[in-house]
Amino acid sequence: MVKYNILLIFSLISVMLHAQDGKRIISYDLKTGIADTLDHVDFDEDIVSDYTDFNIGRYSSIFNLLDTNIPEEHLCGQSQFTYKQPASDYYNLNEFPIRTSVTFFIQKEGQLRQKCSGSIVSAKHVLTAFHCVANTVEKKVVLDSLFVCPAYNNGEYNEDFQCSWVDKIHTLGTYSLSPDFALLELADPIGEKTGWLGIGFTKNNEMLENKIFYKFSYPVRTEPIIDLREYNGDTLYFNYGIIDFKKNFNDKQLSIPGFSCGGIPGESGSSIIMVENNQKYISYGVLSYSFGLNHNRITAPSFYALKPVLEPYLHLSTNIPALSSESVVLYPNPTTDKVKFQLPALDNIQIQLFDLSGRRLLHKQVDNCLEGEIDLCSFPADTYLLLITSEKNRFVSKVIKK
Repeated sequence: MVKYNILLIFSLISVMLHAQDGKRIISYDLKTGIADTLDHVDFDEDIVSDYTDFNIGRYSSIFNLLDTNIPEEHLCGQSQFTYKQPASDYYNLNEFPIRTSVTFFIQKEGQLRQKCSGSIVSAKHVLTAFHCVANTVEKKVVLDSLFVCPAYNNGEYNEDFQCSWVDKIHTLGTYSLSPDFALLELADPIGEKTGWLGIGFTKNNEMLENKIFYKFSYPVRTEPIIDLREYNGDTLYFNYGIIDFKKNFNDKQLSIPGFSCGGIPGESGSSIIMVENNQKYISYGVLSYSFGLNHNRITAPSFYALKPVLEPYLHLSTNIPALSSESVVLYPNPTTDKVKFQLPALDNIQIQLFDLSGRRLLHKQVDNCLEGEIDLCSFPADTYLLLITSEKNRFVSKVIKK
């Protein structure tokens, strides 16, 4: 396995000034040490809610039937949310969606030290908290290699799922804890096997009222003032319940009131997931503050900034077989202006072009198409990712503009 060492001190003032609105992504490449800013994302501010779809992955088609009744016991304080319980006491960790839960480690002085929790949200991305990968006081990202493992439990890696090093960290361009999000881009597409959660936002709290939310996390140490039980990071825990929006209205936070409901180190970055069994598994935020299980809520600007990074890896569904390179003709490639393609007979075709940072540059949908062309004249010389999908097939290829 390749390991990286990095000290990323983000002193590019101009980049920070352009990214402070929370609508731009700053990408830190852990292999090269280079920080880059992706373009501003425009979106329709009248949209009330939106989300990405979950994917069950290729490991199995079995869903964990999570309890979606309002809990009546093991409640935390006066809330309708439960205390943490070991997930393996109630559920099979290898079934969806629990297998999308990850812990990640930082490599320091040749050792892996457990850091935070997170959720797989695409074939190659983990959603977690930005403060897990940055020093927000000194305004720098100071990290050695990051190592991500799904369904880790009893102090052991899950032999059915691959762990992965992190290649890039994508953030929302601010060192404050609002928004407190980071996407870890993995070297290996482990989400193809585990599946992934959707992420979403809504401005209408009625859509979330009386919905069941779940949390899966890895507390790494005991905090007697909050919870007397012993924690050391070796076990996946869960808790669930409903959020009382009448008592807890905040358009940037989702929390469970009460000091005794607080989070514990290691749980930072874990998602607050709305669950409708077999239909929706959507992360609406990540744990940011200990007191009151306070989650930084995904808002519209954050959602539409993060979505283009995820999008190239949301359509590579393991349920859709890939077209062979023999069945799709792509020419000339490399090209100086246009690239032409010839396809077999397909219905409901979507053609998308992405740059290698994940930005979608082109998207068009046609009912059926045997041949066509993509105009790259307005794009700079670079390597791009072409994705062609239909209801039953997909095709992915690199396209080089000289």
